[in-house]
Amino acid sequence: MDRTVQLLVPILIFCLLYYIAAQFTTPWLPVCPPKCYCYGQAALNTATVNCSRTREGPFPVNEIPEDTDYLDLSLNNMGGIPNGAFDGLNLKGVWLQSNKLSGSNVPPDVFKPLTAIETVDLSFNEFTAIPRTLPSRLTRLLVQRNKVDRVLPEDLQGYPDLTFLEMSINNISYLPLGLFNYSSFLVDLRISYNPLNDTGIPPGVFEGLRRLQFLDLRSDSLTSIPRGLPQSITNLDLGYNSIRRLFAREFPNLPKLVNLLLNSNQIELIDPGTFDGMNSLLRLNLINNKLNILQEGVFYGLKNLRDLDLSSNRIISMADNVFGPLISVNTIDLVHNELQSLQYKVLYNPSLANLTTLFIYDNPWNCDCHLRWLRALMDMRPTLVGLTELVKCSLPINLNGSTWDLLFPGDFSCQSPVLLCQDNSDCQSTKAAHIGRRYKHSGKMFLRSLLISTLALAVAVELGLLMGTNCQSPTQWQPVCPFECVCFWGFSFNGKVLNGTYMNCTSIRHGPFPVGEVPEDTMILDLSFNEMKEIPPGAFDKILYLQGIWLQGNHLSETSVSQGVFDPLQYLEIVDLSLNNFTRIPQILPETIRQWYFVSNKISHLSSTDLERYPSLKMLQLADNNITYIPVGFFAKQTVLSVLQIAENPLTNAGIPHGLFKDAIRLTTLELKSDMLTQIPSGLPGTLQILDLSTNDIDRLYPWDFTGLSRLETLDLYSNKISVIENGTLSDLVNLRTLTLSENHLTHLSEGIFNGLVNLEILNLFGNNLKTMAENIFIPLRNLASVDLESNSFETLQYEVLYNPPFKNLTSLFISSNPWNCDCRLRWLRALVDLKPYLLFLPELVKCMQPPYLQNLTWDVLFPEDFVC
Repeated sequence: MDRTVQLLVPILIFCLLYYIAAQFTTPWLPVCPPKCYCYGQAALNTATVNCSRTREGPFPVNEIPEDTDYLDLSLNNMGGIPNGAFDGLNLKGVWLQSNKLSGSNVPPDVFKPLTAIETVDLSFNEFTAIPRTLPSRLTRLLVQRNKVDRVLPEDLQGYPDLTFLEMSINNISYLPLGLFNYSSFLVDLRISYNPLNDTGIPPGVFEGLRRLQFLDLRSDSLTSIPRGLPQSITNLDLGYNSIRRLFAREFPNLPKLVNLLLNSNQIELIDPGTFDGMNSLLRLNLINNKLNILQEGVFYGLKNLRDLDLSSNRIISMADNVFGPLISVNTIDLVHNELQSLQYKVLYNPSLANLTTLFIYDNPWNCDCHLRWLRALMDMRPTLVGLTELVKCSLPINLNGSTWDLLFPGDFSCQSPVLLCQDNSDCQSTKAAHIGRRYKHSGKMFLRSLLISTLALAVAVELGLLMGTNCQSPTQWQPVCPFECVCFWGFSFNGKVLNGTYMNCTSIRHGPFPVGEVPEDTMILDLSFNEMKEIPPGAFDKILYLQGIWLQGNHLSETSVSQGVFDPLQYLEIVDLSLNNFTRIPQILPETIRQWYFVSNKISHLSSTDLERYPSLKMLQLADNNITYIPVGFFAKQTVLSVLQIAENPLTNAGIPHGLFKDAIRLTTLELKSDMLTQIPSGLPGTLQILDLSTNDIDRLYPWDFTGLSRLETLDLYSNKISVIENGTLSDLVNLRTLTLSENHLTHLSEGIFNGLVNLEILNLFGNNLKTMAENIFIPLRNLASVDLESNSFETLQYEVLYNPPFKNLTSLFISSNPWNCDCRLRWLRALVDLKPYLLFLPELVKCMQPPYLQNLTWDVLFPEDFVC
């Protein structure tokens, strides 16, 4: 027995040591070249040799392990690549940027053995032409910042599988026709920072790029928008060029464009109709141009725009309804312009219901009665105007330099106050005293950046005891703020004034969680886009009063957030974990949370008990995950849930079982857009006021689809495949105010389909294939104010449609982009335009197709008597 034990002990020890070593060593252990770092990734079954920056000298011939997948030799000061350098290797990617490589010191056949290569990076070298001898399976080629001054049609012929091509920062002045004829798989093309002018991009050069989504033409020498851009583009960057004017229909045939960057050009004028047809555009960047006036119709067609940035222009005025077409806009940035006032109708013609953020600081505002409405709006919607502490008055003189966070609507007066002052210093004292008196008598002392000492200061001003002439506003109390962050003490949040710190580190710091650096009185903490990989234990132990935390855009997952780390936060109400790597609903947050943003993670499975821990939830966003099924009982504890967003998931009707929402008895807003629904889900709660089912595959509406939804006010069915609406389908929707059926397949509107919609105000039918409608189709809609019939197939419109009975509340009619036959049957409508000039939106865009002698003439240049039979 003892002999057996003696034999077994060494074996057991060896096995134990082997097991321990296996846990902590890399499974791939090659003979690594000197001064290089070699490692394997078991999950991807790949091996990498990284010699970036660590060595200088010639190519390490015969030193690279044969089973290497990725080789990084960037910044090695190599003067060439010898013949046979890649013999025996089967690389998938090689990085050679920032060396001294050129066509003369890289042999033509040196890459030939790399038959499996997908990525080659030759950036920051000395090539004067695009190499043609790389392997044909190449999918990613980077030749950024070389000395390429000429490209030929055959340069890319040998790389038919390219999906990514980077040619920025060269000396390319011309793109020849045929250059991309063999690049049908190209998705991302970058040609920025080249001396490319308008003649250097001939029409048709992008033909064949059927899959191109990203096109970067920044910092070239363009003075106009290139012609013939591919219809597949979703992102177009034309920033830092010399474009001076945007003409009507400047961007035709770009139906998929989502992001358009025109920043830092010299744009002085945007013609009405410039963006017509760009229904998919979500973000428009016009920063740092020379815009002076925004005229009516410049944003026509941008119905789905979310973000509009007009900062750093020279805007002094804009038309009353300039933002009218932007019915979906969330953010408008007007920072650093020349605006002195802003008329009420800019935001309320019509009301921009989806606007959540308006930036207006760094303008010379004249804070008189004409701006009182906007300051009053700040009190009604405290989160609307961003950074109010930076919004300053230039006029009148008694408010010069005062910030809007310290003023009240009553201060915005058109009666000039009497200033008892002889010089500027006296006026400053008088101004300070004026503010001090207002603080004392208003009873609404905002403790926004002001501590008890400020009260004493205000009293001193009131008594005229302030010494000296430098009477600027008191210095804000500043907490000890972590490096690269911004902190404010005292702020308005969710309609409440909070006496604590708001700490914002979004996008400006990168690294671990700032443990021990966050001020203990912090109530709002923003650490979004900080590239954090974990939240360590104790991270919140001293931030006990935290009410909201934003952690989106990091690398967090359920395995990298410590168990119990949120337990100290008994006051936490808002959590944003969007754009992270969670695969399940976390069970570690406090039960107190009311708003939870969980967009763009990797959730594919939901359990019926996932939300049991969070009965106080009022808002939940689960958009852009991989959810295919929501089990019955998932919302069993969500009796106070009001807003639910589950958009952009692969959810079919089978994934939303009947009875799913039975316990969500207070649900008012439900967003299921961009899922995979083919019909209206059954069992929707009768409490709904807003229902968004846009961008699905619904093809027919049935009479039972909206039964019991009498409280519904907004129904969005944009961009489905609806071709039939059965009579009675909408009859229960007696409180519906807005109905959107745009971008569907409707060809005829039959009598009775709108029965029951007695309170409907806005009807959107844009982008269907409508040719006819029943004469009395709109009779039930006695409160109708706006009808959008743009981009259909109407040739005529019978008088009875609008006059059976006459619609006294109708204020907006959109009919452009139809093939109108301008004969005597349409004379009544053209005459109506003269009677009600405000009714027809942009008559200069309404064109005749028939009769031939009026073809392409617009209604603004025609008269009723021109419409003859």
